[in-house]
Amino acid sequence: MMIVRDIMYKNFAYISPQRTMRPAAKGMIHKGIDTLFVIKNDRGVGAIGIRDLFILPVPASFGSPMKIIR
Repeated sequence: MMIVRDIMYKNFAYISPQRTMRPAAKGMIHKGIDTLFVIKNDRGVGAIGIRDLFILPVPASFGSPMKIIR
């Protein structure tokens, strides 16, 4: 019987939750990956997918604070 360990990826892309969206987006686009795992203190705390980049309100610069224009 095949188990998860037999087919899992051992070298996966990850990022710190303190990083801005810029390195997340750049890394995903340049490396051609669709998921970054979020790791804090050697523990998985979440994941961000390439689709999230299109759903979330991200500033054009990927790093500057957003300004609300009224």
